[in-house]
Amino acid sequence: MSVSLTPSNASVFVGKTQQFTATVKGASNTSCSWKVQEGAAGGTITQQGLYNAPGVPDTYHVVATSQADASKSATATVVVQEEDGGVEVSGRVLDATSDSDTGVPGAEVSIRSPRSRQSGEKKDVTDAQGYYAIENVQPGTATLSVTLPDGTYRALELEIEVPTDRPTASATVRLVPRDVAAPTAVEILPKNASVPEGETWQFRAQVVPEGVKAFFSMRGTVGTID
Repeated sequence: MSVSLTPSNASVFVGKTQQFTATVKGASNTSCSWKVQEGAAGGTITQQGLYNAPGVPDTYHVVATSQADASKSATATVVVQEEDGGVEVSGRVLDATSDSDTGVPGAEVSIRSPRSRQSGEKKDVTDAQGYYAIENVQPGTATLSVTLPDGTYRALELEIEVPTDRPTASATVRLVPRDVAAPTAVEILPKNASVPEGETWQFRAQVVPEGVKAFFSMRGTVGTID
């Protein structure tokens, strides 16, 4: 006797279903018992062969075993994929020592989501101006990594929040050249200032070591800074 599964290979989006059919030949009892080889982590399947994919993309296996002879079974391979329609994350990789926003070409940019395993890392390589774009990134917390194959810049890894309420997001990063010592301290001078309403005040950032450009931002909602 023999057992076969239809389809023998399937691709399913996370959280979606796929119907499998088992065919038993050479036995009067044509019923089968169903299971997912990876257990609950690989999804669930009913005793009618309806597979429900898990939330983690990966490759899983559906097994149908003959009830007439438990030594006879068939296995189908299921590739669970993230559904298209995620967020496009784009931006630039810049030289941290440049005053003119010089792009870094050839940087390998990857975004890794803890929600995913095999297909969780998405990559792109920056163009001549340092631009990159990575499509179908799943919303939530993710890790953005930037490296240069030739090692001319220090590798960078940081945590980003991919939005759930819009289809695009921007992440621009600045790399420190390998031959420049990594910044160890930043001091703003003056440390304190009293500025009349409507007036301006010049601050200066002193980076240790020198050569790495500093960027100002406001903490709070009162006033602006360029």
